[in-house]
Amino acid sequence: MRSQPSTSSDDPRCVRRMSKDHHTVGREEVRTFARVVHDWNPLHHREAAAHAAGHRALQAPLTYAAAIAGPMEQADLLADLPGGYDLSQLLHVKERHIYHQPVYVGDRLWRVSWVKSYRPSERADVIVIENQFVRADGEVVQSMWTSLLGRSGGGVDPDIVRAAHQVMAVVPDMPETVRIGPDPDALREPGDFRPPGPATTCANKWERGMLLPEHTFEISRTDLVLYSGVSADPNPVHFSEHLARLAGLETVVAQAMLTMALGGAYLGTLVGDPASVREYRARFTSPVYLRATERATLRFGAKVRHRDPESGRAELSITATHDGRRIFGRCSATVDLR
Repeated sequence: MRSQPSTSSDDPRCVRRMSKDHHTVGREEVRTFARVVHDWNPLHHREAAAHAAGHRALQAPLTYAAAIAGPMEQADLLADLPGGYDLSQLLHVKERHIYHQPVYVGDRLWRVSWVKSYRPSERADVIVIENQFVRADGEVVQSMWTSLLGRSGGGVDPDIVRAAHQVMAVVPDMPETVRIGPDPDALREPGDFRPPGPATTCANKWERGMLLPEHTFEISRTDLVLYSGVSADPNPVHFSEHLARLAGLETVVAQAMLTMALGGAYLGTLVGDPASVREYRARFTSPVYLRATERATLRFGAKVRHRDPESGRAELSITATHDGRRIFGRCSATVDLR
């Protein structure tokens, strides 16, 4: 029986780490990310539309910040854990985002991250990483929790290591730089943000139990390659059939965050202004396999689970299916309709 204890707030593994430098959100970067995740909301593409809706610049898609905190950015945190995990030993099982304010083109964001919890077990270790994205003024604009299952026993198959080395991009380590940014231990509490404009007229008519319009996305292996590029995800199971089969998969598999990003695009279509989304969370259950000769069709739907007339907020239950299987064990969102 493994004896390592779970983490607590006093555990040295819970130390907060700030990104080595800030990330400046670029206009074309936002447009490119939106195109890759099939998000055609004009607030991500047309400055005139963003200004007309009361925003100061183009607004980044809902899951954009997750690309800043991709797998390579979490490597330092995982290195502090006793498991010594390789990418092939980690399974992304859950994601939760809270949106305190939108991310806009021109924002300078620092990422503050730490291992929120670590629970070793015989079957699989449960790792939860928390990220906060902070503007230069110290305002926390987004909070994000990533839950992983890790298997560290027995090491990694050397055949997989050698094969992966031939196809993965070479990403050199960034040299240490002086950090100029907000103090990670003195962050400002998020304020109460209200979207500049109202949600769509259709959203204002939502009632409890109402089924909302469905939307279908078609993706191909090219979409997986493009998402690997914008998210700096080097895991070859998303683009190499040989590596996917060595890892025990049927064929290449879509990134969990790509499926969640498609759901974010669907949410933006439903509410009109993505700034109305306050929280978005998903538990990943069934992989989406991409065969070499055909596209994958993902169908999204939603139901109004609850609406509070006093707060103006609605809870949505979101479904996503592929080949007759549910992609998410549970997926939901909180939307501000004021």
